[in-house]
Amino acid sequence: MSESITATGKASEIERLGNLLKQGLLSDTEFQVAKQHVLSQPADQPTKVEEDVLRDQHTMEKQPAPSPRYLDSKRQPKIETKYEVAQGLLYILSAVGWLLVLVGIFVFLTGVIQGHEYGKWIGGMAGLATVAIGLLQVAVAQIAVTMIDTADHTREIFRLLSKQHSPAE
Repeated sequence: MSESITATGKASEIERLGNLLKQGLLSDTEFQVAKQHVLSQPADQPTKVEEDVLRDQHTMEKQPAPSPRYLDSKRQPKIETKYEVAQGLLYILSAVGWLLVLVGIFVFLTGVIQGHEYGKWIGGMAGLATVAIGLLQVAVAQIAVTMIDTADHTREIFRLLSKQHSPAE
């Protein structure tokens, strides 16, 4: 069985070299030399592909399984932010936006109910414009908060991956 694995490994290595030749990364001469080197290896010596697979399997066996606490959304750890001031200002901006929406509704209703002829139109349009500006302000604030959250989560992912792939000491 060991010979069939090695033979398969040699075939995979030759196929990989052929792909490099097709991509123009190897010349015909380099391909022939590398192919001869692969074919001349003893049956019990693993090829580069087999060495990579064995190394990856060994690395995977050493790594602990992911913690289930990340799978449960109620138990996710709180991710620290470096942008607390910006987030605070954006929450205030969002609150002001909602306040503008309420003021706009009040202006609209007041203008329509108490206005005379053109006053109804002017009051109504001013109220609708204020509502629209308030909603846009809320949307912009929420988009900015989302960008900050994305930066924080990306930093946390990088930290976890760096810790996972750092050499064991």
